[in-house]
Amino acid sequence: MTQSNIPSDQRQPGSYMTLDFESGPVGLVAIGRAIALIGAKTSAGSGAVAAPTLVQSAAECDAVAGKGSILALMGKKVFEVFKRLGGAAQVYLVCVADPAGTAALFTFTASGTSTEAGDVVFKVAGRTLRASVSSGAASTAVATAIGAAIDASEADLPGTAGVASSVCTFTTAVTGVNGNGIAVEVVSAPAGITVVAAASATVGVGAIDITAALDSLATREYQSIAISNNLAADVSDLSAHLDEMWGAGAKKYRHAFIGSRSSLGTATTVASGADVQNIVQASAEGLGSLPGEVAAAVGAMRLTKEKPSYNYDGTELPLYPPSDSDAYTDSEVETALAGGVTPLTKTDSGMMKMERLVTTKTTDSAGNPFENLLDLSNSWTIAYYAKQADIAVARAIQGQNLDSALLRSLRGIVYRILLLGQEAGDLHNVEAHAGEIQVVAHPSIPTRVLIDIPCAVVPNAHQADTTMRLIVEGAQ
Repeated sequence: MTQSNIPSDQRQPGSYMTLDFESGPVGLVAIGRAIALIGAKTSAGSGAVAAPTLVQSAAECDAVAGKGSILALMGKKVFEVFKRLGGAAQVYLVCVADPAGTAALFTFTASGTSTEAGDVVFKVAGRTLRASVSSGAASTAVATAIGAAIDASEADLPGTAGVASSVCTFTTAVTGVNGNGIAVEVVSAPAGITVVAAASATVGVGAIDITAALDSLATREYQSIAISNNLAADVSDLSAHLDEMWGAGAKKYRHAFIGSRSSLGTATTVASGADVQNIVQASAEGLGSLPGEVAAAVGAMRLTKEKPSYNYDGTELPLYPPSDSDAYTDSEVETALAGGVTPLTKTDSGMMKMERLVTTKTTDSAGNPFENLLDLSNSWTIAYYAKQADIAVARAIQGQNLDSALLRSLRGIVYRILLLGQEAGDLHNVEAHAGEIQVVAHPSIPTRVLIDIPCAVVPNAHQADTTMRLIVEGAQ
């Protein structure tokens, strides 16, 4: 606490020291990290609907949400990200009942007769599978081999296979439109055989409603929320939930993550429907991974570092990449960032790279261009230090009367928190704004203190503009 401990009329030179045995230290509090994942479960999943269930392994994800459900795959992706990036957080699955409707179907249609032994190499949701066929195998045998490869695969697939004649049909594990986001592809086949992968005429119908699941998250702290949906209605539901959670009484500062593998135009449209500092729309057109897996991976990535202002530029994520023709170009990356979309691009290692972690906030309240809150680190950092200040102030006013001594104490506490944030490299210019810290009694409510805390967040370093100059010199 910055205050004078000697009388104002003391003039004798010297150094004066006061020992304080009561106040104790004011430091930053370790804040627990947790991610909540929302999606449909299968009938085999044991998880209760709209009740957050803590899971601690990939196997528990299958048990709670049902093997093959998008929610189970989201949970497994979170643990995969934690393992790769070396971080950890509590993981909660929030089950939603499988919606009434239709499951999406995809077909692998074989024709011809193989003239050599080999493998049909194909992909389901980005996972590469191989179906072995012998020389002289007819189309029916090829379809059967594809179905057997799906059933025997150790890869986590979002559905199951069935075979009829020369067609292997892949049926999603859950009903609804989310199943339509699955990519199927044939990479190669032995000579004499042709296999065509396609979405069936039977598309997924029905959408889960996430409002009850979001309501169930109101009583516990979650820093990240990832959903399997990516529709405009979901953005509206998330915005309403976040407005409530960021309210003065709730103080549960969380960010929501949605994923997309659709066109860049669709992704930017969804992002523009949010236009807030606490929703992230991550996208890569034609991505093999499911949209829910994208949301889960990015939301989990953000929890691997405790530092709130950490810069995730260039971070690799274990997601299945799109084809080269669908991969974002540099100009598309710029379009995505300008539209409030977090773009993911391919790496040489066969994974996806975080270009820049941004929120959907691109305009101010009047609709004018506004990029001050574009980087997620800005809102995440101020939320982190708001929580620190709230905890410290709540402790300080316990058992106290509202007098001038308490006002001085509170000002010193918040100032110390800002200094600790500056020491950690998250905040800066604390001294320059120190005079703007206001701690005053409410003019008409005698039991209330008004506290105004200026907080300057250190911006992420995204670019280095370097010029290499050629100097040709003669011999000396």
